[in-house]
Amino acid sequence: MMGFEEALYSLIAEPEATKEFLCAMANFYVDVIQEQFRYFKPDLALVMDHVATDKGLLMSPQCYREIIKPAQKIVYDCLKTYDVAIGIHVDGRIEELIPDFAELGVTVIQPFQVYNDIEKAKKEYGIAAIGGWDSFGPGNDPNADEETIRASVRKAMDAYAPTGDFAIWFSGAALGSAEKMGWLADEAEKYGRQFY
Repeated sequence: MMGFEEALYSLIAEPEATKEFLCAMANFYVDVIQEQFRYFKPDLALVMDHVATDKGLLMSPQCYREIIKPAQKIVYDCLKTYDVAIGIHVDGRIEELIPDFAELGVTVIQPFQVYNDIEKAKKEYGIAAIGGWDSFGPGNDPNADEETIRASVRKAMDAYAPTGDFAIWFSGAALGSAEKMGWLADEAEKYGRQFY
């Protein structure tokens, strides 16, 4: 509603008002969730919260915990009343917040980017990973050849699939052609059969 920069600025300029607003929005989301779940019975509820980039968090962990997390808790507490896996769509380097997400009830992170310790999150917090493909690596270069693209898929699967709780996802893929995107999907289908 404010634009991204102004919303981030509000965390500093008006922390109490921002928290109040976010909690009001969360209560609205609860009303929407309750209405939606009267008709739909999903296996996974995915909430979108972009709190980081590949460089790190967009605010301090303390700011997140004091202003954003209380609003998230309202939504996640609602979702916990349903028989549904709880996921968060959050791009970026979120390492510092993974314990918070687990505490809130998050069981799936999507897209789980490679600059986070994905295996630690799976092992210590029971969080499933959807992602794991390096969108900053050579496999996402628009000039990459077929073998480089296919190798990027195998690298992700070799890293995260053996321990389970993983689904590859090509978040941020910018290869520029349907053929190259097809190589990603084809390699995931073929190579993934070794694991699933």
